[in-house]
Amino acid sequence: MSDIEHLKTTDYKFLLENETIIYVNQFHCVCSTRTGDVLAGNQEQLEALIAYLQKIKTNVSKTPYWLSDTQSYDKNEL
Repeated sequence: MSDIEHLKTTDYKFLLENETIIYVNQFHCVCSTRTGDVLAGNQEQLEALIAYLQKIKTNVSKTPYWLSDTQSYDKNEL
């Protein structure tokens, strides 16, 4: 998982859905699979985490077309 930024979106979704990146532990907390750290301990904290991720979304690199599920090659992007 060290090269997560190079995964195709479909592969990343697969990892998410199979709890390879985050998971819900036995105490119903959202945790990091890598560290075991609790990211959200209840539904309100999860909503706050989701809101924060939505807020910082514009600061994250755009998805290159070759990794995207929805984009196709556009020679004008080069």
